[in-house]
Amino acid sequence: MDSRVLQAVWRWLWAETHGIAMEDRKVLMTKFRHIVYCSDELEATTVFDEAYNLETVVEYENYQNYLQK
Repeated sequence: MDSRVLQAVWRWLWAETHGIAMEDRKVLMTKFRHIVYCSDELEATTVFDEAYNLETVVEYENYQNYLQK
């Protein structure tokens, strides 16, 4: 995956307009990286579902919507 995608997600997480708490940014980014670096589509789907339903992610509906895009 292009590092620009990871940079874009990081910038999105840090944008104050999205309201992501500082302590949650690293957690959300780590989960996104896990999705990106999966070795196949099945693994990516499983990791995505786990990340999408993680308590920290559920707190941010806007981030869930961002992941869906």
